[in-house]
Amino acid sequence: MNEREREETAEEHWQWLESLLHKIYVDAMVHGMKHGEEAQDGG
Repeated sequence: MNEREREETAEEHWQWLESLLHKIYVDAMVHGMKHGEEAQDGG
């Protein structure tokens, strides 16, 4: 594997990881907001 291939592989992995982390973060935020709404409603 040459330098160019390593850079391309690293970029692909970073894009995959970034999208995964974004999904986890957004899902956690939505989940927390739902619990906050339930707490305000007395639930």
